[in-house]
Parts: sequence; C-alpha cells; structure tokens
Amino acid sequence: MNQRNSLVPALIPVILISLTLWAGARQPAGFGSLFNGQDFAGWNIPAGDHGHWRILDGVIDYDALSDAEGDKSLWTAREYRNFTLRVDW
Repeated sequence: MNQRNSLVPALIPVILISLTLWAGARQPAGFGSLFNGQDFAGWNIPAGDHGHWRILDGVIDYDALSDAEGDKSLWTAREYRNFTLRVDW
C-alpha cells in the first residue's frame, strides 16, 4: 500500500468529526450541511452493518467492526460533483 492510500483511513474520522462540527455552525449562502447531527438522513449505511455506524452525542461514530459484506463505508445518498467542501477542525 502506498503512503497516500494509508492516509485515507486515518483522515476519515477527522473529516466526519469536522462535518459534524460544521453542521451546527452558521452556513454561508449557497452551502448546505451533509450531516444534521441527529440521524443518518441523507446517508446510506451498508446493509448488514448491525449498528457499527452510529451517532453519539451528535457525532458520527464508527467502531470499524461492521458485519457488512463488501464495502463497509458510509456514503451520502446524493452524488455530488463540482463542489466545495468547507471543513473546520
């Protein structure tokens, strides 16, 4: 595995926490939140996950023990292109 690919799993929790914090912040005109801080509305949890993706205290949490077969990632229900991702951490 090259160095770039090994950084991706380490950055996912940072991005998710940042999205959670940003969800509660005031949004500039034209921007929307990916996470509402309450539930997985707008997200697809992998089938067979059995609760390993969850929300704790308004933050997306994952224990990396998903029972889902294949892709265990959390994905947005919508596809995005030509976007700007604003993150604070």
